[in-house]
Amino acid sequence: MSFLGRIRRNRLAFLGAMILSVLVAFALLTPLVVAGDPNLMRPTLKSLPPSWSYWFGTDQLGRDLFLRVMHGSRLSLGISLAVALISLIVGTTLGIVAGYVGGWVDTVIGRIVDSLMAFPSILLALGVMAMLGASLENVIVALSLVYMPRVARVARAPVLAERKLEYVEAARSGGASHARILFRHILPNVTSPIIVQATVVFAYAMVAEATLGFLGVGVPPPEPSWGNLLADGRRTLMVSPEQTIFPALALGLTVLGINLLGDGLRDVLDPRMRGIGTNPTTG
Repeated sequence: MSFLGRIRRNRLAFLGAMILSVLVAFALLTPLVVAGDPNLMRPTLKSLPPSWSYWFGTDQLGRDLFLRVMHGSRLSLGISLAVALISLIVGTTLGIVAGYVGGWVDTVIGRIVDSLMAFPSILLALGVMAMLGASLENVIVALSLVYMPRVARVARAPVLAERKLEYVEAARSGGASHARILFRHILPNVTSPIIVQATVVFAYAMVAEATLGFLGVGVPPPEPSWGNLLADGRRTLMVSPEQTIFPALALGLTVLGINLLGDGLRDVLDPRMRGIGTNPTTG
């Protein structure tokens, strides 16, 4: 059965993929379908409740909250995806090189990874943002630095076992270069845990980006992100709770979808878990 077929049969993966697909579609299509400036202030329309004219209501400056949440989703999804890709590429490269080469290379990379992981994630991100300043690019750099070591650790572990197997020795005896052995032979056999870890990083990065925005060190206003929308809504929580509820729901549903997809991918990619999470009536 094809990979997509196994995804469809796995309830966790399918549900997570559907949630993400709907949210991504809203994020991409809303600016094309619904005209309006998410930063346009209307002082006479501030803190309106949800209505047909303003689906999520308006904030304390009269800005359309629905437009701001949808535009914020593009920013939050884009940052999280960039962090996941950078962490995946850099972390995987460092991890498999450390596991394959061993010796002092493994020691040096391992000490760097351990040093970065010794800090609590949000504190390390805050420290990097304090040094670099608040901007979209710096948020990506800070969060990539936080989550890249986790991918490196996950990538290194299976390579330590794979490098001793017969097919690696056969390739080495056949004159294959180290780079070819590592990236052509070993890497395809250790991708499953790395891909699952990438989905975990995606979800963690989204929450961390919202946390940085909530603390005021993320993407600077007035550009909407879910973090600074939650920070703005906190000021009017008792009067207009919808200003906090809708961004929080968007964030929660997205992270839920990513986690469900990650759990489903773990089941689909791991032969030992292949029968878990599938519909027993379909085999």
